[in-house]
Amino acid sequence: PEDGQWLMAAKNYANTRFSGLDEINAANAANLKVAWTFSTGVNRGQEAAPIIVGDTMYVVTPYPNILYALDLKNGGAAKWKYEPQ
Repeated sequence: PEDGQWLMAAKNYANTRFSGLDEINAANAANLKVAWTFSTGVNRGQEAAPIIVGDTMYVVTPYPNILYALDLKNGGAAKWKYEPQ
């Protein structure tokens, strides 16, 4: 069964890139609204898909490759960030 986790860039080893969650469907998709946004401060396109584990979304920027952990239960607030040297 679908658990809502997205533990790797393509969802799973089969690279399905598909979520089995059914809360969003053709009948209610028109009602979607932005809940929150997060700026990485890097003005180039994102190169990697976010990864979601539990209540945390991990996002990495293009160079300089800063990694952010965002709290999905707290409006996307940054839990921490890692800046490689």
